[in-house]
Amino acid sequence: AATAAITTVDTAKAMSLLTIDGGDVLISNYTTVEFNTPSELIMSRGTTGSTNDYNWYVVQFQGSDVLAQHGFTQVAEASGGRSITLSISVNTAKAFVLLTASAPVTNAVHDVLFTAELVNSNTLTLTRFQHTNSKAVSLAYQIIELGSDVNVQRGNVAMSGTALTATATLSPAIDPSKAFVI
Repeated sequence: AATAAITTVDTAKAMSLLTIDGGDVLISNYTTVEFNTPSELIMSRGTTGSTNDYNWYVVQFQGSDVLAQHGFTQVAEASGGRSITLSISVNTAKAFVLLTASAPVTNAVHDVLFTAELVNSNTLTLTRFQHTNSKAVSLAYQIIELGSDVNVQRGNVAMSGTALTATATLSPAIDPSKAFVI
């Protein structure tokens, strides 16, 4: 694990993001990121691998109408995922999920590919892409609910094996100067 000291934040209103520079593309470099304390991030991977540089970002939202919930869970070997009951209900039209994963394997991408879905205001479902012969995985999740001036759209789109792009239609349309894609 690696840690990073940060300016103290209110973790109930903050989220963290992580990118990795360097190393190789092995699964050993998949890394979870969490708030260890309000003034420290911890990045953890499931096994040793190449040396990496972690670029992290912490965003603390202002205002009283923002809520961030953070959690850590494990998905067992050969399991297709799990459902988590949230400690605080969220408005799914104003909330999104960030997910990071680590696993004690070096080459099985399907072990760490998950979708995270808020199936209702109280339940987060984590679903593994492929679970046959998969290894145990550690997952750090963040659920961010933003205030009254926000509308979160979500969905999925299939891309055929021969396609290079896929398009999702947004309805209602968004103002690109006030939106971001996760």
